[in-house]
Amino acid sequence: MLSYGNQEEYKEVKKVQYTNKTNEILGNSVKKAATLGNPNVEPIHLLNALLENNEESIHINLLKNLNVDLNKLRSNVISSLNKLPQATGSSVSTPQLSRSTYQILQDAEQIATNRGDEFLSTESLLIALSKSKNDASNLLTELEITSTKLEEQLNLIMGDKKITSQNPEDTFQALEKFGVDLTNRAREGKLDPVIGRDQEIRRVIQVLSRRTKNNPVLIGEPGVGKTAVVEGLAQRIVAGDVPDQL
Repeated sequence: MLSYGNQEEYKEVKKVQYTNKTNEILGNSVKKAATLGNPNVEPIHLLNALLENNEESIHINLLKNLNVDLNKLRSNVISSLNKLPQATGSSVSTPQLSRSTYQILQDAEQIATNRGDEFLSTESLLIALSKSKNDASNLLTELEITSTKLEEQLNLIMGDKKITSQNPEDTFQALEKFGVDLTNRAREGKLDPVIGRDQEIRRVIQVLSRRTKNNPVLIGEPGVGKTAVVEGLAQRIVAGDVPDQL
């Protein structure tokens, strides 16, 4: 199904397994090409499937963090899809990956490998797409969406976390739902200055910098200033006033 030329040859060159969402994106790309009567699955089909995906997907959050006008991008993608050649009658068959799409998948696999991921995620797929040269990447460039910007946002969201499961979005969505990104709030100037907690903040930094047993636990009665210590740490991280590993 997902092959350039020969499916078995494609399976042999895969460097990493794909997350469930990546497989879903590829499947939807093939379906879209078939629906439109396109003989090949082109990069623009990939971009369309990425944009149609769940709003809470990590790759969608990358675009949102860059303040991308998603409605405009989707509209431009649809216009490009409508310009693709269409097969009719007896010439209609199951769409095959184009050479460009096949290359994007290979590049995405390399990006995932370089990041230390065990599975190819949709974020790596989007980054590889932005690095390519085709109609889809041109639409991204028009909105100033570059691979460098996407990688920066991915690093902010994921940090040093690796993709080690087929459903990494489950973890991300839990963090989004139950956690608060204090470094982002500090970056936006939404945290009050922390005064008189220098010693506690330094101690937390020391614990976090250990190679082992590096999980600090702040214990105290309500109102003694535990949150202030964490907010102070977030402000120092944003200011670059912490060791490189943080």
